[in-house]
Amino acid sequence: MSTINIAILGDIHCGLNTVHEVVEYLRSTSIDAIILVGDYACSSMDTMQSLETIVKIFEVLSKASDRIFIVWGDSDIELFHKLTHLYGYSRKRVLELLKYLNNMDSIIDLSSGEKYEIDRGIYITSNRELVDRKTIYVVHTDINIATNSLLHVEGHRHYGQIRIPYINAGYVYIDSIDRKGMYWVVEVSRRGIERIDIHILSSDIHEYRCPIHKDEGVFYIMRNDICPVCKDVLNARFTDDAYLATESLFKSM
Repeated sequence: MSTINIAILGDIHCGLNTVHEVVEYLRSTSIDAIILVGDYACSSMDTMQSLETIVKIFEVLSKASDRIFIVWGDSDIELFHKLTHLYGYSRKRVLELLKYLNNMDSIIDLSSGEKYEIDRGIYITSNRELVDRKTIYVVHTDINIATNSLLHVEGHRHYGQIRIPYINAGYVYIDSIDRKGMYWVVEVSRRGIERIDIHILSSDIHEYRCPIHKDEGVFYIMRNDICPVCKDVLNARFTDDAYLATESLFKSM
């Protein structure tokens, strides 16, 4: 049975230099597609600079694959809202850049809710109603895990997490703290997930299994940080609700 290799990148937040670093590796290996989970925009640049950087990020990633499946994050939606308030030359430039993005052959926007075939018998969508065991579900964030999926991929939370079929891709870069993160390469077949490799971009990040919240799987967090669920029970993705309710009660006493 044939397999395909998919690179998964978490929040990028205008980390163009880090994307260059990631692409250098991806071009040295065999990548069939790239999945991006949103939050390409950042707060450290003005609106026009942020949009121009997003365009450059997509251009660079296109050197590694001609199939880049994307969704948008809350930072991107906020950026687009700000862009609607620009006028004159700035507005003209915005329209030019958005048209250019829309016409990039390598970019496949999953926001339409359509379901695409990546390979024979392997599909991808952002529409939860179309998810099944042969489909990769991609979203910036979702309250519930798509346990019926081939793989559920998201971002938003600034840490990595894995418990099949769930991957929180974490972040490639966070501009507000100038920090590199991680990216993933997943080997997939119609049978399921064959292999997962996480590439950590900073020595400050390590693999962590919480002795209390074992059901959460494996986290990839800063070395001086604690379990995300110990920090806030709202970060729980798999731990029993009754246990979390009791834990919350004791923390409030």
